[in-house]
Amino acid sequence: TPAATTLELFEATAHPSGYGEGTLFVPTPWALLEGGPNDTDATAGSFEFSFPAGSLAAGDWLTATATDAANNTSEFGPNRRVLDPPEPPAPVTIDGRVFEDIVGDHLLVGAVGDPDNPLTPGVTVDLFRELPQEVWSHPDLVTGTFVSGALSPTGEPRFVSRDSFDRVPNLVSCADAKCDTVTRQFAGTSPFDTGYYTDIAIASDGYPVISHYRADTGDLRIRDCNGPDCSPASDRQIDTGGDVGLYTSIGIPPSSDLPVVSYYDATNGDLKIHRCDDSDCTSGFGFITVVDSVGDVGRDTDMAIGADGLPIIAYYDVTNTALKVAHCDDTDCATATITTVDSTNDRGREPSIAIGYDGLPKITYYDASADRLRFARCDDAACTSSTQTTLTLAGVGPVSDIEMGPDGFPWIAYESGDTVYVRYCYTDSCGSSFASPIDFGGDIEGQYLDMVIPPATGTPVLGYYDITEGRFTITAITNDPRAGSTGVATDVTDGLGTFSFSGVPAGEYWVSPRSSTVTPSAGLTTSPDTYHAEQTYGPSGSFCEDGTGTWVGPTASADACYGGVEGDEDDSTTSLISYREHLALVGAPVDATVGDFGFSFNVVTRSHNGVGGFAQQGSLDQFIQNANTVVGGNTMRFVPRVPANSFGGGGSWWRLWLVSALSDINDGGTIVDGHAFNPDGTDRDTNTGTLGTGGFVGVDNIGLVPVDKPELEIRGSQLAFLDAGGLSPDGSEVHRISIHGIGDPAQDLIYADGTAPLTGLEVTSSIIGSAPGTFAPSPGAHRWGVGLNAVDGTLVTGNLIGFGERGVQLTGSASVIIQGNEIVGASKDGVDGYYDASNVTVVENLIRDSDDFGIDMLAGNSVIRNNTIDNNGNGAGQTGGIRLYEAVHLVEKNIVTNSGGPGVLVSGYDSLVV
Repeated sequence: TPAATTLELFEATAHPSGYGEGTLFVPTPWALLEGGPNDTDATAGSFEFSFPAGSLAAGDWLTATATDAANNTSEFGPNRRVLDPPEPPAPVTIDGRVFEDIVGDHLLVGAVGDPDNPLTPGVTVDLFRELPQEVWSHPDLVTGTFVSGALSPTGEPRFVSRDSFDRVPNLVSCADAKCDTVTRQFAGTSPFDTGYYTDIAIASDGYPVISHYRADTGDLRIRDCNGPDCSPASDRQIDTGGDVGLYTSIGIPPSSDLPVVSYYDATNGDLKIHRCDDSDCTSGFGFITVVDSVGDVGRDTDMAIGADGLPIIAYYDVTNTALKVAHCDDTDCATATITTVDSTNDRGREPSIAIGYDGLPKITYYDASADRLRFARCDDAACTSSTQTTLTLAGVGPVSDIEMGPDGFPWIAYESGDTVYVRYCYTDSCGSSFASPIDFGGDIEGQYLDMVIPPATGTPVLGYYDITEGRFTITAITNDPRAGSTGVATDVTDGLGTFSFSGVPAGEYWVSPRSSTVTPSAGLTTSPDTYHAEQTYGPSGSFCEDGTGTWVGPTASADACYGGVEGDEDDSTTSLISYREHLALVGAPVDATVGDFGFSFNVVTRSHNGVGGFAQQGSLDQFIQNANTVVGGNTMRFVPRVPANSFGGGGSWWRLWLVSALSDINDGGTIVDGHAFNPDGTDRDTNTGTLGTGGFVGVDNIGLVPVDKPELEIRGSQLAFLDAGGLSPDGSEVHRISIHGIGDPAQDLIYADGTAPLTGLEVTSSIIGSAPGTFAPSPGAHRWGVGLNAVDGTLVTGNLIGFGERGVQLTGSASVIIQGNEIVGASKDGVDGYYDASNVTVVENLIRDSDDFGIDMLAGNSVIRNNTIDNNGNGAGQTGGIRLYEAVHLVEKNIVTNSGGPGVLVSGYDSLVV
């Protein structure tokens, strides 16, 4: 800024994306003189200043003017937003859980943001430029003017353009939504000068109908295709009354399925419309109506079929240099409601119109006086009133096209400075948007361009004419980063976890943190295991697995994003974008803000069977390794983002079929919880119903609750809780899983063993020894359902345990409670308390069908109360309901029936109360 310049700040009253008019916001005494008393920056030509308290609020928009020493005042500058001051860190709660491992806060392109969450330092964040993909270009240098596009009934793009050599409209058909395969229909050579101002519509039978202008005779013509590839086709003249047929636009109202064409009558300066009498436009000349004849009107027509099924036409009024709209009152347009939308200066050339999901027309058009692109959002179906916005800075060419994306927001294609741009709007009013250039080297001009948006991709496919290279080009915008994105920059989050990229040109970008660099804020233990966090949350623009094997995105707002882009893939650990799993697509028209990426070391999102060094991100084994390495307790959160892979008993669930053993659980407070959740935090109960007998047990008729069928099945590996490397899994839990099928008769399904006694373990609400669909023996053998060695203070409750050598086995353990379980079909004892165990409480269980004793209690000081013990002791040698060794037992209120021997067998010890 030159010396002695005065800067005055104003409240911005125009839209924040523009350069706006303003009202005086800061009182005149606060106008700032460069180098004056309020300028705290001593550098010549630079301002730094502060405002008095209360004069600004977060969210205010400001603009400014500068006045030099000669009293020359500038136009208003770009609008800028007042940001919140930094806030003290506070935990972030997502789905009712507190996550402290949050990456990123603000990405401000060209500026630095302020942190408002506790974030993770040292995370590598990469920025990639999203590139459109040129998928096809015609090699001839004479093809491709007057481009128009439409979608087939199954969503594949079709483009028609004029072949300048053969002087006919030619059709290009894409075999898929992305135009990976393209065919061109050759229409032959015409002796006439046809193919100008082409437009295309697709009838309900899938056959194209093409309107165009014959220049040598000044006629409107329609080419009716007799097949989806327009071969053969019939070309018919429709209106020959003078020089007619320029600026054609064609549509097909679904109510009539009859083509309707709007066009310009140059002889009379009128807007006209033609409605065919049949789908082939063969019955006479159809119905022709003069829609508007006041002045020279009707150039640059573009027509859409409104939500009411009637044509609505945007066009340019040459006489009044204005944008006008005609809404037909019927399909013939015998009468129409005509509205001048924008008559300021010379506005309204080259309009494009589309109908939003709200049923309201949206229009882009050219402001010739300011050389800018404008946008109008109609307030009603006829556009009798509207709100207009300037979308671009000066230097934009006149041609644009607008189409509605599947999210209901507009996409706009236009030419600026010999480059085609695509602009995506975040709102249906286009109040917030970004533009991405399509540039493949050299000058690319979109003098003739049109755009379609296939529902399968939700992103545009453009057809346009490259004037410099003289070729017709089709370019697809893809939201797949693997289709070709270029690395721009890399940053590492600072001590507050923020990252920023400066000096980045306007455009569309992928922002991607590398999850392999996310470190636990709680610190690391001595475990040699490896850690790898999984994504749980993403900013607006994220791409997230939807749980069916397909990603969705870009998201309209920040939300839960479990598992990243693909639920069954690992995040790449390299700087390449290929196989990146944590991505947000960010538009940066000016400074842009990216929200938070959330990660957790506790979430399980997939049913992959890798273990140890081959454990996959988001897998159960990776959670176990994370729990071993992260200081403090870790509670597993099961949010499956892959389809269920097992079915039976009327339900579905996620099976981990392991070929190698899961990692041992070593650290305290590790909770393996198979309770499934949706990303929004609601229960995901795909395996409805219960397993188990239920009913009542014991003399006191204590209710025995059947076990809810779990959604997580572990097959082929035990869960082992072992102390190692100075770590001890005290206070760990197993909840709501199915585990079975180890295939090793020497291993227990759930096993805990301490060199010094472990404490405080719990095993609850699980199916142990069977798949979760139907309770039945598993093909793979195991030893004990729950095996406890040197584990004190354990609770085993609410489980259905069966089909092993023993249901629950205790050695060297004290103060164990076995309560409310159903224990079935043991080949030896249902519950076995060995000699070196003590203070065992067995209450309120149903123990049945054991070959040996229902309860074989060699441990001392046990309490056995209110159990039902039925049909046990029918094997060889040990035939009874309960056997008691050692001393000091209390056995009361049990129902013992159908035993192969004594109901209660006391083996030679005293101090027993039965």
